[in-house]
Amino acid sequence: MSKITTNRINRTTSISSQNRNTPINPIKYNFNDRLEFSEQILDTTVATDDSTSHKLIDMLFRLLFEILCSGCSIIRRGAIKTNHNSQIEASFQPPRSSGHKARIYLPLSGMQASQIDAATNYLSYTQQQVREQLILALQQVAASCDNRTLLKLLILTCHEYGHFISYLQGFHDQQLKTGLSIMWGNFTKLQEKCSYAVFNEEVTAWRLAENKLRSYKFSYWPLFNQVKINSLKVYYQQLQLANAGIDTYCKLSLLGIDLKQLQSLS
Repeated sequence: MSKITTNRINRTTSISSQNRNTPINPIKYNFNDRLEFSEQILDTTVATDDSTSHKLIDMLFRLLFEILCSGCSIIRRGAIKTNHNSQIEASFQPPRSSGHKARIYLPLSGMQASQIDAATNYLSYTQQQVREQLILALQQVAASCDNRTLLKLLILTCHEYGHFISYLQGFHDQQLKTGLSIMWGNFTKLQEKCSYAVFNEEVTAWRLAENKLRSYKFSYWPLFNQVKINSLKVYYQQLQLANAGIDTYCKLSLLGIDLKQLQSLS
């Protein structure tokens, strides 16, 4: 894998027209539940050449840079096993209180720092300083993984970005919070309207992820769709939506998802 250069990454940043020395001010949020993304098995062939590596890294850089500049922290974390035969590889955590920042947890294998921030409680970094943090982190990640893993990381990150944008747009209402708080618990107590709210949020996050990747001229759509459907299948089963009433089923049918593909796991 060839070395990542500052010039290569800087040319692709989506906000490079801004003053590079402008301080980035953190945005404060207040939401107390975590959204989780289950493990996916990626079945695809990805080119191993340096050109493909640079394209994937450039897309990752642009995406992570936007996330950081929006006031969200990037946290390195390994996969977490759950009690439901699944594995969480990435997740979005809204701020726990008004004094905390939103967080996106990612499997950034090889990155030495535990997290990346555009600002702390005591310091706001310039955009150039944020770029330098990201360049170093992605150099370390790229040196420790192949293009297939980079592609997986890009898709995971875009999905969590979708949750972040959904939150910023005000879609995280009380029904969603209630559904998430007991999603992995006793489903006999989970009202159908809350189950639908959780599933609708997943569909929303995937739609926002797709929109962002299209703006990057992403080309691995068969793989993206495979990961999306596999993820939605897990939620469809965990939320017991195959047993939903007619009203909920009608709402599900309007989400633009082929429900027959999801029922194969149920």
